[in-house]
Amino acid sequence: RSSRVDLKGIVLNCVQPRTSEEINQLAPIRLIESLTNVKVLGTLPHLSDPMDYSKLVQVGSNLDVSGW
Repeated sequence: RSSRVDLKGIVLNCVQPRTSEEINQLAPIRLIESLTNVKVLGTLPHLSDPMDYSKLVQVGSNLDVSGW
Protein backbone atom coordinates (compact mmCIF):
# COMPACT_ATOMS: atom_id res chain seq x y z
CA ARG A 1 0.00 0.00 0.00
CA SER A 2 2.87 2.33 0.64
CA SER A 3 3.78 1.69 -3.00
CA ARG A 4 0.24 2.71 -4.00
CA VAL A 5 -0.57 -0.70 -5.43
CA ASP A 6 -4.32 -1.28 -5.71
CA LEU A 7 -4.34 -4.77 -4.21
CA LYS A 8 -7.45 -6.69 -5.28
CA GLY A 9 -6.93 -9.83 -3.23
CA ILE A 10 -4.58 -12.27 -1.58
CA VAL A 11 -3.79 -15.76 -2.85
CA LEU A 12 -2.33 -18.19 -0.36
CA ASN A 13 0.21 -20.62 -1.77
CA CYS A 14 1.20 -23.98 -0.29
CA VAL A 15 4.87 -24.72 -0.89
CA GLN A 16 4.55 -28.07 0.88
CA PRO A 17 1.71 -30.60 0.87
CA ARG A 18 -0.81 -29.66 3.58
CA THR A 19 -4.29 -30.79 4.56
CA SER A 20 -7.15 -28.30 4.57
CA GLU A 21 -7.12 -28.40 8.36
CA GLU A 22 -3.40 -27.57 8.49
CA ILE A 23 -3.89 -24.70 6.05
CA ASN A 24 -6.75 -23.28 8.13
CA GLN A 25 -4.63 -23.47 11.28
CA LEU A 26 -1.52 -21.94 9.68
CA ALA A 27 -3.31 -19.19 7.77
CA PRO A 28 -6.82 -18.44 9.07
CA ILE A 29 -8.52 -16.63 6.21
CA ARG A 30 -10.78 -14.48 8.40
CA LEU A 31 -7.80 -13.34 10.46
CA ILE A 32 -5.78 -12.44 7.36
CA GLU A 33 -8.73 -10.53 5.91
CA SER A 34 -9.38 -8.66 9.15
CA LEU A 35 -5.73 -7.66 9.54
CA THR A 36 -5.25 -6.60 5.93
CA ASN A 37 -8.73 -5.43 4.91
CA VAL A 38 -8.13 -7.39 1.70
CA LYS A 39 -10.17 -10.38 0.53
CA VAL A 40 -8.44 -13.77 0.39
CA LEU A 41 -9.26 -15.13 -3.06
CA GLY A 42 -8.28 -18.69 -2.22
CA THR A 43 -5.44 -21.09 -1.71
CA LEU A 44 -3.28 -22.69 -4.34
CA PRO A 45 -2.46 -26.23 -3.23
CA HIS A 46 1.03 -27.64 -3.35
CA LEU A 47 1.89 -28.66 -6.90
CA SER A 48 4.59 -31.28 -7.29
CA ASP A 49 5.31 -29.83 -10.74
CA PRO A 50 4.68 -26.06 -10.77
CA MET A 51 5.46 -26.03 -14.50
CA ASP A 52 2.39 -28.19 -15.21
CA TYR A 53 0.37 -25.35 -16.70
CA SER A 54 -2.81 -27.36 -17.20
CA LYS A 55 -2.87 -28.21 -13.48
CA LEU A 56 -2.05 -24.60 -12.59
CA VAL A 57 -4.96 -23.38 -14.72
CA GLN A 58 -7.22 -25.96 -13.07
CA VAL A 59 -6.39 -24.90 -9.51
CA GLY A 60 -6.34 -21.22 -10.45
CA SER A 61 -9.88 -21.46 -11.78
CA ASN A 62 -11.01 -22.21 -8.21
CA LEU A 63 -9.99 -18.76 -6.98
CA ASP A 64 -12.88 -16.46 -6.08
CA VAL A 65 -12.44 -13.47 -8.35
CA SER A 66 -16.09 -12.48 -8.27
CA GLY A 67 -16.64 -8.83 -7.62
CA TRP A 68 -13.64 -7.62 -9.59
